[in-house]
Amino acid sequence: IIIFPLAVGLGLVAYPLIALILPKNDWQDVAPLLTVLACLSVFRPITWVLSAYMEAESRTGRLMFLELAKVGLLLGGMAVLQRFGLIWAAGAVGVAFGLTAIAGVFVVIRSTPAGIEGPNPKRLLVGFLQPVAACGVMAAVCWVVHEGLVRAGVTHPAILLVAMIVSGGIAYVMSALVICRATARDLLSLVKKAIRK
Repeated sequence: IIIFPLAVGLGLVAYPLIALILPKNDWQDVAPLLTVLACLSVFRPITWVLSAYMEAESRTGRLMFLELAKVGLLLGGMAVLQRFGLIWAAGAVGVAFGLTAIAGVFVVIRSTPAGIEGPNPKRLLVGFLQPVAACGVMAAVCWVVHEGLVRAGVTHPAILLVAMIVSGGIAYVMSALVICRATARDLLSLVKKAIRK
């Protein structure tokens, strides 16, 4: 619920951000790469949880296999996609992280012995899809704000960046409180407890 909007948000504001902090030259080509590579962060929380679970359960062999598969998918994907250009080759990073995260979930679920309560696939899927849906709302709002400002003649990167961050942040918080209410409330209670301490 925290990492997803940060990753997706970074991808959404990549163009005005790069236009603002880097000079208008060849560095502008970094923006689409930032957008593509920011998406791999969507799968990082899943990978962290899976790694910790497999290490705690002494399943490091399976974890090593998944990491080797990730490297193979990454290098193979870059080799296959490089003919379509730099952005497609960079997209292989997200594909490799995504596929190995999904494979890791299946490995953990299938390797849990019978009679032992393990990870619930439905809860894992819901826990993943709810923040993704809230990010979808955020992305739609950011796109509408960006297009509206550009059509109104406002093209300064700083204005676009601030408008997209503020509108996207508000949209994400509001949609998260509706779409993933239980998780959002849990996070808010943790924040309140941390502030009190």
